[in-house]
Order: sequence, then structure tokens, then C-alpha cells
Amino acid sequence: MKRRHFIFYTVISTAAVSIPFLNCSSPDPELDKKLAMPETLAQTYDEKTIMEIGQAYGKTYPDEYSISDLEKLLTKTETGKSIAGSESTEMINSTLNAMVKKDFQTGDTVVLNGWILSKTEARQCALFTLIKTK
Repeated sequence: MKRRHFIFYTVISTAAVSIPFLNCSSPDPELDKKLAMPETLAQTYDEKTIMEIGQAYGKTYPDEYSISDLEKLLTKTETGKSIAGSESTEMINSTLNAMVKKDFQTGDTVVLNGWILSKTEARQCALFTLIKTK
């Protein structure tokens, strides 16, 4: 094999392996930590159960199962305003709790591992799982 071909194939292979991981990181890891813990569920379920729910969400909604996609979905409020990483944890939890309540009111729920959850809670579990397994 000519050296030129070897270098070309090496570059192409490296790019092919790297491209799927480009969208996996987040520009604001601190915001992800604030978004990832489903406050109400954490009072009832242990970390293992939350991670199992998160994994089930990932299998059910693979197109949303990345840190960046979940961050976008969780930071977009019904008013069109975005949650900023500079906001306090209390403010973020309050906003997320309002989103959970609205999900239940509008029927925007999912059934995962036998649990009926709001879509917001399920996304939080998925984000938690991705951050923990990163």
C-alpha cells in the first residue's frame, strides 16, 4: 500500500470514529448537573432506579438520548424562554417542577419500567444516566 493511501485511510477512519461523539458533550456541564436530578423522584427512588429509568428512556427515544439534545429539551420552557446555567438550583428546580406539573396536566407522560412519568422527569433521568456513565 502506498504511503499516501495509508495516510488517507487513517484520516478517514479517525474521522468516521470521532464524528458520532462530537454531539455528546455539553457547553455547560454545571447546568447539566442542575437539570439532571429529578427532584421529586430522588425523594422516592434510589440512584439505581433513576438510572434504569434513564436507560429505558434512551432505548425508547434514541433520537433524544444525548447530553446536548436532552439539555436543549430540558432548558426550553413553555414560554419559549430558556433556563440559563447562571440561575440558582432552586430556580431551575422550580421551573422543572412547573414543567412536570404541566406534563401531567396535558398528558405528556411516558411509561418506563412500569412507572408513569412526565416527559420532563424521564428526560431528567436520561440526562442523569448519561452524566453518570460518562
